Amino acid sequence: MVVGRASAGQHVAFGEVGDRLPDPGGCAGPAERRVSRLEAPSCGPADARVRGPALGRAQPRILLVARLKGKLPGIYLIKTDDAGERRFFHWRESAAARSLMDLPETDDILDSLSTYDVVYLSAITLSIYGAPGRVKLMAALQRARKHGARIAFDTNFRARGWPDPDLARAVFDEAFAASDIVLASTEDLLPLYPNESDDQLMERIGCGEAVLRLLEPRSIVRFAGVSREVRAEPVTQPVVDTTAAGDSFSAAYLAARLGGAEPVEAARAGHRLAGVVVCYPGAIIPRSAMPAASAAVPPTSRKALP
Repeated sequence: MVVGRASAGQHVAFGEVGDRLPDPGGCAGPAERRVSRLEAPSCGPADARVRGPALGRAQPRILLVARLKGKLPGIYLIKTDDAGERRFFHWRESAAARSLMDLPETDDILDSLSTYDVVYLSAITLSIYGAPGRVKLMAALQRARKHGARIAFDTNFRARGWPDPDLARAVFDEAFAASDIVLASTEDLLPLYPNESDDQLMERIGCGEAVLRLLEPRSIVRFAGVSREVRAEPVTQPVVDTTAAGDSFSAAYLAARLGGAEPVEAARAGHRLAGVVVCYPGAIIPRSAMPAASAAVPPTSRKALP
């Protein structure tokens, strides 16, 4: 679990998070890394036990990391074609994160979620737990919401992580109902709900704030019952690697919202960052290439998002 702690608010990425070479170790994933970069002035130093090459140059604050003796992080390789489209090869079967719901410290970790402003998790996290583990996690998310936390769910769907589509659909329905923000894409949802229109996919997401990234460079943002279309700016450089385009969008969207931006402006920030990331190999871009952060004033209370 990777925790980013800001001076004015706290947010946590829960479950399995990954990294990509050349920063070995598998602690801070693309979304967490980019949130930390976008909030660099307010991020504290990482815990000394995990600081270093595992996090590379981006250093979100790390708390409540469960270490399992004899276990390793789940790993994967990515192969890209000449157009930058990627193909994944996963080795998650024995990942340490699969045991997170069955540890002596599990209850303490789950109870800690209530102390954060925002809890971020993805469908990949949900796919690595069995039914009892998901029940524990969903109950903890509901408790956290009662204490004022906002839940952000990313529909990062990987078919090979689920035994069958029916189970994935049922878990997605639970996650939609338990979330305050859903960051979705047609790439994730159409394999589960074939031939449905954009409007039909949005109707499935039963929360007040939802973003649906489309196959073409635009998105639909729904907030307070109103839907808006947000078009991405044209990418002017060659696309070399589409890995983490979705993670980049999510990171910039959440960072902008945490900074006080409205959802439509946050979606524009998401498209801007994704449009930069796809022009670099390996999904981790130079710090100098990061788009300028929103000028919005960071929030100062548990109400982290406007």
